[in-house]
Amino acid sequence: MLKEINLQLQKLLLNMIRGNRRKSSAILASARKRHPAERPDQIAEAIIEELAEIQAVKNAMVNSPSVLPGVGTLIALGLMGIEDFFVLDQSIIMIMALHQLYDIPLEDDLRAQSSVIHILGQYYDVDTSQDDETITRSVLAKVFPQRYAGKGLDKGMKRIATRFFPRARGTRLLPAGIGLAASAVDGYQAIREIGRLTLASIRNDLNRNDRP
Repeated sequence: MLKEINLQLQKLLLNMIRGNRRKSSAILASARKRHPAERPDQIAEAIIEELAEIQAVKNAMVNSPSVLPGVGTLIALGLMGIEDFFVLDQSIIMIMALHQLYDIPLEDDLRAQSSVIHILGQYYDVDTSQDDETITRSVLAKVFPQRYAGKGLDKGMKRIATRFFPRARGTRLLPAGIGLAASAVDGYQAIREIGRLTLASIRNDLNRNDRP
């Protein structure tokens, strides 16, 4: 059963790469149109910033049901996996767009998958010296349950808010606001960091190609 699940997750990743080819090209074309006179590094920064901001909004939207007391919290907990999926999806779009920007098109699906998992492996502290299949399994095992561990912090914030503002009007909504802000910042920082790792990987590739 576990092996079958791993195969399905790997297939999902490959399908996400294939499905995001046009979107990554469109993102790059839009960035070039908005910044026609700028250098690739400046365009890359614009792409990373744009996608990070979009991810922050997505994270906030996914967690927005938590502003409703009771049932809203249950709905938000049920959507936690979707938040991770959006981060993975956005990362794939960004990684492919940035490679295309620096004339390293990831036209082969398996090569694209290898680049994606090595970059995400660094972000999730996976040993990237392993074979691609092992790295893929390790990355995907960390991606989807990642947010569940963090909910303990959210519960702790609720206790703190209830303790220090026990009678304040709208107290029950205060922790939700904190949760939305934290989720938005988390999504923003995740994409920014994955963007930084992508640029570092691209520069290493370019330096290797320039060597005699």
